[in-house]
Amino acid sequence: MFLKCRLGSDPITVWLDGLHHTFKIPYGNASVLYNALFLVVAIFVARKHIFIGTVIASLACGPFLNWFDAIIPNTITALPFINRLGLVMIGEVILCLGMGLTTATRFGVTTVDAICFAVSEKNGIQYRWLRIGADFLYTFIGVLMGGIIGVGTVLSIILTGNLMVAIMRFYNRTILKHLKMANPLNELRGK
Repeated sequence: MFLKCRLGSDPITVWLDGLHHTFKIPYGNASVLYNALFLVVAIFVARKHIFIGTVIASLACGPFLNWFDAIIPNTITALPFINRLGLVMIGEVILCLGMGLTTATRFGVTTVDAICFAVSEKNGIQYRWLRIGADFLYTFIGVLMGGIIGVGTVLSIILTGNLMVAIMRFYNRTILKHLKMANPLNELRGK
């Protein structure tokens, strides 16, 4: 949805868009390249945050991205701005709900989140600030490679880290507490 709305995508997708433009490869293939690279980095610097879901997402995200790119109509770009902005916001919430659930249950975190969690634990910097910084870096490099940015990108940079904190705390204090799976790490307080 982010890509089809043409209002700028989340930072990692701006990075993927840049890889797509630079190397002339499909978005899903760019995702596989990115995920493989960052999975290797995360294994070395954030091994304890790598779970089965991290590996599954790293391998499956690219093919699903290619599939959704093919089935979501290009006509979304013809919708009025406010409708496209609404779709971008829905996409952001869906993204954070999914990442928050897999992270809170320790099924798996994204590779960038694994690295942010490891840095947070080592240096005491709050996760939200690390995630915002990582998102800014992805955006900057993606733009240098030809990725498209816009209002959706700005919203995602500001909202992802903050929404992840709120969503993980919500899951931890409600569903996971009820299931006796609550984990203090889900509070993301930093040192």
